[in-house]
Amino acid sequence: MQEAIVSPLLPLIMVPALILLGWIYACFKCIDINTASKERLSKLKDIRLGLAQRIVEHREQAGPFKRIEDVKDVNGIGDGTYKKIETRIKAGRLARFPTWRLIKKVIRILFG
Repeated sequence: MQEAIVSPLLPLIMVPALILLGWIYACFKCIDINTASKERLSKLKDIRLGLAQRIVEHREQAGPFKRIEDVKDVNGIGDGTYKKIETRIKAGRLARFPTWRLIKKVIRILFG
């Protein structure tokens, strides 16, 4: 009897919990490509100091990145490098956090 009550409520508990975890991850783990120094950017996987410097220079010349995908405009960052760093970067306070894809998958699994 209790299982019948808990089962429909589980998605209502899980989805907000996943969203909260995503925001926590975004706030504390991701590097903001609009404010990070070249030293901080160089800590990302496959981003060496020279490439980090190009990111900073691009940001200074073209203005802040509006979306994380815009970092691919920097010479030296292609699709391969982008895929390696996309879950570790954000662009501004209201960043798209990497767990959003996970949340959407969970919603599809739970609700069909």
